[in-house]
Formats: sequence, structure tokens, C-alpha cells
Amino acid sequence: MTNSSTKHSSTNAQDRPVKAMGEHWYDLTARLSRKSREEFGDWLTHQLETIELELSSFSTARSREQTKSQRL
Repeated sequence: MTNSSTKHSSTNAQDRPVKAMGEHWYDLTARLSRKSREEFGDWLTHQLETIELELSSFSTARSREQTKSQRL
């Protein structure tokens, strides 16, 4: 019986953190119709607002004010 390792060799792609890039977003939305793009945007906004509300218990009123001022 041969010895085999369950450890996989790593590649450069696995070692680097994934970077979100706008070009991928544009590639995705370019394939959608205008109506679908708007629906997806509305859905995504709703999902992000829901997550923000769920996580609000982990922030303080002061940090929320700082975040709000950074968005303006």
C-alpha cells in the first residue's frame, strides 16, 4: 500500500486574498436587461439593508453616526 497525502499543494491563486473588482460587477450587469438590472439592484439593496439591521446590535450610536457622515 502506498502512502498518500491528503494535503493539497497550494497554488498562487489560493494564497492570494480575493479582490472584488468593479469589472466583474460590470460583466455581470452587462448581461442583464435594464429591468432585470434594476430589480437586481433593488433586491441587493434590500438584502444589504436587512444585514445592516441585523448587525446593528454590534455597533454603537457613535460609530453609526461616523459611518453616516462618511457616506455623505
